[in-house]
Amino acid sequence: MIPQRIYYVWFGKNKKPDNIRNNIESWKKENPDFQIIEINESNFDVYKYKFTKKAYESQDWAYVSDVARIDILFNNGGFYLDTDVELIKSIEPLRNARSVWGLENSDAINTGLILGSEKGNKTLKELLDIYSKITFKHELKNHLVTVPIVTNYFLKHGFRKINRYQILENDAHVYPVEYFAPLHYWGGGKISKKTIAVHHYAGSWVENNIQWKKYNKEWVKKELILKVPSLFLKLKKMKQSLTS
Repeated sequence: MIPQRIYYVWFGKNKKPDNIRNNIESWKKENPDFQIIEINESNFDVYKYKFTKKAYESQDWAYVSDVARIDILFNNGGFYLDTDVELIKSIEPLRNARSVWGLENSDAINTGLILGSEKGNKTLKELLDIYSKITFKHELKNHLVTVPIVTNYFLKHGFRKINRYQILENDAHVYPVEYFAPLHYWGGGKISKKTIAVHHYAGSWVENNIQWKKYNKEWVKKELILKVPSLFLKLKKMKQSLTS
């Protein structure tokens, strides 16, 4: 069973803005029996991995967080949430799984939405093994985004690119988009009765991340083509008429 702990990362020692403090308060409100723990320079060795060492030295805090969250949960167990995640329901019912993951869209698993795990989880160990072989370089960070790294790992372990609840190897429970990412980063979406958390996409690193934007832009285009073919053809004809 996953311990009653929620971790978040705050490297760089900057002051937390009001919206982040409000999100953390929502975690406490919905989970009064959980311990809330901040991961920072005092309780995580940023030099433990080549990846985090280089990311920390270049002040790319989000990339330090990508590995720190996995390491902390592997060694202690609990849940991790990005600071721009607001909880609107308790995560207590999720504790029976060996690990918990959230879909950002039908073909992307994002550990920032939620990551829950028992201590010593095999899946987390294998992800740490992947990161231990990667050296972070600031100039190449657009190719080191955690979403495709984690998603590609799961594609080799039973993950299917569909927006459905899936239980994969090692009892990894992957939840559909509406549970943890009901509002899309490009706009739109809606909160449903199944929604547990809302990811507000406050990270400034996302705005400048070419690879991340390209990865998701391609997904949006694919969804339009597959699911709304008539709309896609109509837009295409409109574009042709304007350019002719």
